[in-house]
Amino acid sequence: MAKLVEASDPKKDSFEREILLDDPAVYQAADLLTDGGIDTEAIRSNVAQMLNAFGEDPERDGLKRTPDRVARMYEELLAGYRTDPVALVNDALFEVEYDEMVIVRDIEFYSLCEHHMLPFLGRAHVAYMPRGRVIGLSKIP
Repeated sequence: MAKLVEASDPKKDSFEREILLDDPAVYQAADLLTDGGIDTEAIRSNVAQMLNAFGEDPERDGLKRTPDRVARMYEELLAGYRTDPVALVNDALFEVEYDEMVIVRDIEFYSLCEHHMLPFLGRAHVAYMPRGRVIGLSKIP
């Protein structure tokens, strides 16, 4: 399980966060949605209503399956909220005997803008000092 440690650095006006994976979890249960999935039927219904509100006919050929496609899209985009990060990371930790900086570049990610509910994607770069363990980022989906 993970423990989030925040320590103030008096030389800097910042906080250092460290996750210790062998300690009890402190991330909030609300961060993880465990109710079994999203309400795809409600999404389908609301997308059809939105199409009507736009003046479109949700039954026309090009739009007939749009509510279903949108529901599947949100199911995929929000899947991470149902993935326990501690379980995911613990399966990808490896003991090492070196202390050189580990750098992983061009990690593709996608997410959802919480203000507009639109998807976006990007690339991230991660650098860290291993302190006896490395995380096998290639093992994480």
